[in-house]
Amino acid sequence: MHDQRCAYVYIHCEGCNIPEEYLCMEYNYGLVFETQKSPKLIGISLVVIILLSYIVCSALHLSTESWLVVFLNTFATTKPTDCSKGTDFTKRPSFNNNHLTLDLGSDGYLVPNIVHYIWYVDNRHDLSFINMLAIISADRFLNPTAIYFYCNHKPKGPNWDRVMRKVPSLAVVHQRPVTCVYGTPITNPVFGPSSSDLERVTTLMDKGGIYLDLDVIVVRSFDPLRNHSCTVGLETRDKVNSGVLVCHRNSPFLRLWLEHYIADYKVWMWNYNAGWVPAYLAERYPEYIHLEPNRLQRPNGDEIDMIWGPESFNWRDNYAVHLLVRTWRSKNLFMVEEPNMDYISRTNSTFSQLARRIILNQP
Repeated sequence: MHDQRCAYVYIHCEGCNIPEEYLCMEYNYGLVFETQKSPKLIGISLVVIILLSYIVCSALHLSTESWLVVFLNTFATTKPTDCSKGTDFTKRPSFNNNHLTLDLGSDGYLVPNIVHYIWYVDNRHDLSFINMLAIISADRFLNPTAIYFYCNHKPKGPNWDRVMRKVPSLAVVHQRPVTCVYGTPITNPVFGPSSSDLERVTTLMDKGGIYLDLDVIVVRSFDPLRNHSCTVGLETRDKVNSGVLVCHRNSPFLRLWLEHYIADYKVWMWNYNAGWVPAYLAERYPEYIHLEPNRLQRPNGDEIDMIWGPESFNWRDNYAVHLLVRTWRSKNLFMVEEPNMDYISRTNSTFSQLARRIILNQP
């Protein structure tokens, strides 16, 4: 409706929440409109701008000490409201806070041959082809005494069914994620994959053994690594990747690492507590950790074509190959074909060679 008295235009629409109060003025034979600014709208816009800026910074791998990351780690975090039963690892009966000894197992190794997987998801969904390969490879080449699969929702689907048939030693353990340590609530992780960062440390402090990400393909026995109180693989010269951990339950390194989740947990800094912190601790306390230079986390994220592309890589010298599926997908803008039996029969990447070795028993 056009009001001739003051060049006022009212715009009516259902559901668009446009206020009736408009300021207007005639300018160059036209009308310029200004709406009253809503504080809520301004706040939402500011949050969106900050989040978009963070995503861009992450994509460009800008400095982890940028003002935006510092701001987010200071103000944009939440914590559990309480430490309810089962969420505080240090209150579990198995937790040992007394004098710690590094005793040998019955098989003569420091680290027990037990494998741990962690699966925390919002709702129940299918186990992927890659996850299936990872679990079967661990069972075949590590020959563990037990495989524990910790989850809040058990997987489903044909790949999960195949794992249950092929890996009878796998035990499903239903539990809630650890959110408190020593009665202190830990900041909630921002990224979904980060939900297991703390859990992998506490799990090894509970039982000891071998923690594996669900996209790690085991190539051969870890027995040489089990002679050390704790082992992690170097991804770069100054960062580790905790997708594979081999540790005694009383490892001093794990205790030092755990403390940083209380005092120095930067949830908005990707891989800070899982990669940068343990690298710093390893430099400061080298006597507590064995850093495996090449055979656990190489190729790394900068060499992703050696895993998924046409570049050749002699994976047989590795203990394992970390497929880095998230990195592969993000570097290809998530426009990748989901691997399956047809995929590994048509391609000859390192991944496909490893998959055929597991599924088809190829050498």
